Amino acid sequence: MLKRRHLLLAAAMGLLPASVSQAAVIGIDFFGGGGGGGVAATQMGATESAGAIPSTNWNSLTNNTQATPQALMDSTGAATTATVTWNSNNTWNIPGTDTPGDLRMMKGYLDAADFSTAPAPPASGNTTTVTVAGVPAGIASSPYSVIVYYDGDNGGSNRTGKFSISGALTGNATLYGRDAANATFNGVYLQGQTPVDPLNGDTTMVDGNATAALLVPAGNFMVFTGLTGDTFTLSAQSYVASDNTNRASVNGIQIVSGTVPEPATLSILGLAAVGLIRRRRR
Repeated sequence: MLKRRHLLLAAAMGLLPASVSQAAVIGIDFFGGGGGGGVAATQMGATESAGAIPSTNWNSLTNNTQATPQALMDSTGAATTATVTWNSNNTWNIPGTDTPGDLRMMKGYLDAADFSTAPAPPASGNTTTVTVAGVPAGIASSPYSVIVYYDGDNGGSNRTGKFSISGALTGNATLYGRDAANATFNGVYLQGQTPVDPLNGDTTMVDGNATAALLVPAGNFMVFTGLTGDTFTLSAQSYVASDNTNRASVNGIQIVSGTVPEPATLSILGLAAVGLIRRRRR
């Protein structure tokens, strides 16, 4: 009974949704050089647990580009049919120590070039792409979720990225997420996303536009739901910033069976969690 209460509480807090609590997860972590106050991220170990849905055996990968498909294992350490390729402008790191677990997973990231200095969209100069193929049938045969982690070395600036999933049979979508000023990841996951374009399609105001940047919820991860099919491509594009350098980061990805709660649902479940805690204390 105690174990069940712990699982329900975790689900209510949005960390371990009940629908996916027993399913294997495929986690992809990106790391490399650059930034980080001179402290670079290193490869994650198999036993390190990280993610809004905690899992181990992350596929911890380096280099800013990889055209050769890399085989992926799941959170149990088992080989899967899934592979990943990616392309980005460079790798970078957020400030802080290289500490095992969540801090290490979030420290390094794929970095998209500045929108205002790169070739105009849809050129690849300002967009990071990550393509996953061969998602295992046990996941791909029913709607699944993709969690995207984003947190860059943005200091006191608000920077909003445009994130899209394409190539799936269902669940293709575009979401915007804001990397808030002075909010370097400290071990706390915050879901921040909206499908509403803060620029309303006007890409002439991408720099020094705090008003537009602040229209997007702040966070460090977003969730795409309702995906089916064994292939998808994630695109992360630098979009709008309060300073003159707009960027978009991809620190990691989790592919999860089932549906991860949406932000509104997480708020409701969070209130339920408080109720559970209070009842237990009584």
